[in-house]
Amino acid sequence: MEWIQIDTGAAPECRELVESLAAYNRSHTRRAAIRPVGIYLKDAGRVAAGISGYTHGSCLFIQYLWVEQPLRGRGVGSRLLRQAEQEALLRGCSRAFVDTFEFQAPAFYHRHGYQTVYTLQEHPATGDHYFLAKDLPAPPAEADGPAPACTPRKAP
Repeated sequence: MEWIQIDTGAAPECRELVESLAAYNRSHTRRAAIRPVGIYLKDAGRVAAGISGYTHGSCLFIQYLWVEQPLRGRGVGSRLLRQAEQEALLRGCSRAFVDTFEFQAPAFYHRHGYQTVYTLQEHPATGDHYFLAKDLPAPPAEADGPAPACTPRKAP
C-alpha cells in the first residue's frame, strides 16, 4: 500500500473516491435520478446572475445562487429562486435545501420561507454557517394527469 497526499480535488484519486462512495450509497438507498438544475441571466454573453443545484428524489439542493452587484435588490435573486423551486415541483420535489454563510444571504432565504435547521457557529474564517430547508407547496391537481417530463428550456 502507498499513502498519497494531493491538495486538489481534480486528481484522479479524488474522482475515484467520489465514484466509489456514490456506488456504495446507491446500493443502500432508494434509486432516484440526480438531475441538474440551472437557470441563468446572461448579459452581453456573460452570466450576470444564476442559480444552480440539483434534484434528487423528492428534494431540491441549491448549491449556488449569485447576482452581480448592479442587479441586486431588483428581484433577480428572488425570481431565480422561484424558478428553481417551480422546476423542482415539476420534478415531484417537496423539499428544498440550501446552506449559506452569515455574510451571504440567510435573511434572503428566510424571506422566501426557508427555515434554519442548523447553524454551525463561528465557522473558521467566515462566521456562522446556516443550513436551511423549506417545504415546497404541493402543486395544484391537474385535470389531465401529471405534468409532462421536464425538458431544458430558456427562462421567460
